[in-house]
Amino acid sequence: MLEQRLITLIEQRKALFPINREIDRENYPEAISLCLQALPRTPRHKTWLLKTLGDLYYRLGDLSHAAKVFDDVLQQRELSWARLGHSRVLLANRSHDQAIASLKQLIENHPDYMEAYDLLADGLRQQGKLSEAQRVLEQATVQSPNALLRQKQLAEVAEANQDIETAADSWRRTVSLGIHSIHDSADHYLALGQSLSDLCEDDDSTQSAEHATEAIAILGTMEKRFADQPTVGLRSRIVQCRVLFGQGQHREAGALQSSLKADFDRNPPVDPDTSLDYAKTLFRIGSDAEARDLLARLAEQNSGESDLLQRIEALLDEPVGFRQKLKARKLTRSGIEAFEAGDLAAAAAAFTEALEVVPNHSSVNLNLVQVLLKMYEVDPTNHQLLEQCRARLEHLQGLPEQHRQYRRYIALSQKLEGLNQ
Repeated sequence: MLEQRLITLIEQRKALFPINREIDRENYPEAISLCLQALPRTPRHKTWLLKTLGDLYYRLGDLSHAAKVFDDVLQQRELSWARLGHSRVLLANRSHDQAIASLKQLIENHPDYMEAYDLLADGLRQQGKLSEAQRVLEQATVQSPNALLRQKQLAEVAEANQDIETAADSWRRTVSLGIHSIHDSADHYLALGQSLSDLCEDDDSTQSAEHATEAIAILGTMEKRFADQPTVGLRSRIVQCRVLFGQGQHREAGALQSSLKADFDRNPPVDPDTSLDYAKTLFRIGSDAEARDLLARLAEQNSGESDLLQRIEALLDEPVGFRQKLKARKLTRSGIEAFEAGDLAAAAAAFTEALEVVPNHSSVNLNLVQVLLKMYEVDPTNHQLLEQCRARLEHLQGLPEQHRQYRRYIALSQKLEGLNQ
């Protein structure tokens, strides 16, 4: 049976060699032309040709022709690869709800079809449903634990959800699976070190000490394994500084930070990720002013990079450890729920408590201003509410124009000015 299958595959490879050659050359138009010519001549390879044809149209961005290939197949027979291709086209056309429904049905019918899990998670990420995307990837990694790229994707989604323990577990597996793989990367070791650093911050438990020891060890392994990469040593020391400070070794962390400052002053890295990570370390060790100066320079140098600017804003808003972030976000959600329910006092209390954790968070500051203004509408004799609004807005006086909350800041400032006249 094995011999017969191998013979069949060899014959298929010979017959389809010209198409595969053009695909390897990334000459997709020619590959499409050869597929179309081969369809009537080699009916025994029809399934492979149709699947390849749909994929090639998709790669070229010809979504209408890709959709037609997959839909024509599905009209004749429900095949999992055609359903997957159909869903991929729907996602590309931003028909997220249809694509997600289609993929969920595909997984229900074929629970071992792992590509469907990956695409479903991607679709949920595009919709901002990160918690649901994480659950899908967790389900997939239970069935297929040795897929490195899927473990990496789960680690990234878990990080975005502030589920640092899951992120660390997935980065561990990613590192382990990558050791003898072409996907082995210093970035995986660094991400694991960063996750472990977060876990051991502001925690004096035995488990925290174990996380700190593991972080130092994995960063040391990274430095040896990728010694030929110029920024590896620098990035390793940035994370180690956070680990040492988080474990109360302030003297050692201070010495390491001094050497890092000398390196940055002498030869500033061109990689924004390194600067962002260093700013995070500066915040953690209490050098807030230095961190803000660094981020201001980084924003100025990359004024056209919207994704990077958002990451800078996020760090400025929440320059705290993940446990504090979770606390602040929980309080913020409570405040929003109370505001929507009409309980203004509870909303103001929740936002005020959140600002004790993240005092510079622009959105939370503006949320509180909005609530206080609403309270003033109910009780226009309480001028203390306006004073509180003014204090919150003055706190955000340096908000840059490119900030996502800038227009809202201006609108609320104008509204407050109108009430004071």
